[in-house]
Amino acid sequence: MAMLVLAAALLGRPVCAEVYRWVDEQGNVHFSDSAAAPAGKKYEPPAANVIRSDIESSAAYFREQREAREAQQAQKAAAEQAAAQRQAACEQARQRKTFLEQHPAHRLRLPTDDGPVQMTPDQWDKRMNDTRAVIEQACG
Repeated sequence: MAMLVLAAALLGRPVCAEVYRWVDEQGNVHFSDSAAAPAGKKYEPPAANVIRSDIESSAAYFREQREAREAQQAQKAAAEQAAAQRQAACEQARQRKTFLEQHPAHRLRLPTDDGPVQMTPDQWDKRMNDTRAVIEQACG
């Protein structure tokens, strides 16, 4: 039992060894527990709060990088969605133009409250011009 208490007391004590640091001719950094090293200076590790602030600044940097990446991905997704909508509008307008070209005004009827009425040539021209404007805008 006494040995166990002695071992716990010895193991529980902090070890206070000095550490020396030096840089050799090639620029390599060395650490040693001996002051006999060439131009060795006692090494003082950075304070814990310096390390904590380095960690916090690194965390902030990575957080900013992640947020920037997410914003860029959101912009890309929005641009892709807008391009898909333009493509769909373009295709729909081209189909409408083809339909109008194949069906002159006297063959088309418009729905009204009183029932379908024949499309006039002016109405057909307006629809065709509107369709061409959509094609020009959506298809480029």
